[in-house]
Amino acid sequence: MILLAIETSGPVGSVALSSDDTVLAEVQVDAGMVHGRELVPMLEKVLRAAGRNTSSVDVIAVSMGPGSYTGLRVGVSCAKTLAYALSRPVVGVSSLEVIAYNAPPTRRLVWTVVDARRRHLYVAGFVRSDAGLLRTYDDAAIEFHRLPEILPVAAFVIGDAIKAYPDLLKASPALELAPPELWVPRAAVVALLAFRRASRGQYDDPIALVPVYLQIPEAEVLWQKRHGAGRG
Repeated sequence: MILLAIETSGPVGSVALSSDDTVLAEVQVDAGMVHGRELVPMLEKVLRAAGRNTSSVDVIAVSMGPGSYTGLRVGVSCAKTLAYALSRPVVGVSSLEVIAYNAPPTRRLVWTVVDARRRHLYVAGFVRSDAGLLRTYDDAAIEFHRLPEILPVAAFVIGDAIKAYPDLLKASPALELAPPELWVPRAAVVALLAFRRASRGQYDDPIALVPVYLQIPEAEVLWQKRHGAGRG
């Protein structure tokens, strides 16, 4: 099974091509990428690097969020377009789960904690098993001060909230904080997670496929404030 995977949930974007659970090629554009401009050239580059073309692709995989509003829109739109154009199935995966899989295999309790702006966090919890990382806390957007209430004492914490809220996390000395190089979601992991779902016949409806935001965009919040949305 050849999978073409797209990851645009954050400032660092990537695409990957895999054969089952083996990565054939991966291309990444560092922080500051303009997703709409760079994504198609990245897709072309990863196919060339693997010596493949679009006709050899069996499944389109995409990181669904939560994350960057603009990035997610671009990535999901591209995945849907490819699925339609190639008549291929599509699989969406959680961006927070993708980040969690960057944790070293020796870490048992893994929590992804990402800065969601406006004093909120995106969080997800996992426990390691022989089958990989199993869910203990579903993807959610929470107010930052709630994190100590839900975070296990000895968890391995991974994500850019470590930089955004250092005092909050360092106040619990039993927590292990991941280094910055592990905070970035990778398309290679998107492909791996999508392969596991596709192997079980778990595909998504490309028509219904939409990004997972968990909270409304800041621009919409500002619009509501300016126009008095919600007032009686």
